[in-house]
Amino acid sequence: MPPVHTYSVDLEWTGAGAAGTASYTSYGREHELSAPGKAVLLGSSDPAFRGDRSRWSPEDLLVAALAQSPAPAAVGEGDALVAFSARLVYRPFASGASG
Repeated sequence: MPPVHTYSVDLEWTGAGAAGTASYTSYGREHELSAPGKAVLLGSSDPAFRGDRSRWSPEDLLVAALAQSPAPAAVGEGDALVAFSARLVYRPFASGASG
């Protein structure tokens, strides 16, 4: 059996403020991602969803993860990476089940 790799992160949502989530526009989308022994990542929703452009969005992090994964790429002298190109279509699905 191949080895099992387990990863975990903690997310602290810092954008609720005193008003909580009373309405879609009443709260910030800021959050902090952390894991033992690693630097904290400041995150937020994508600006299209009222997020902070200066922080990492889930979409940024997904593309960054894909860019780090082994994939076909154009290579040049000494196998230095010259280009990485990918098109990602993400269609989130929510089942409505809670738990």
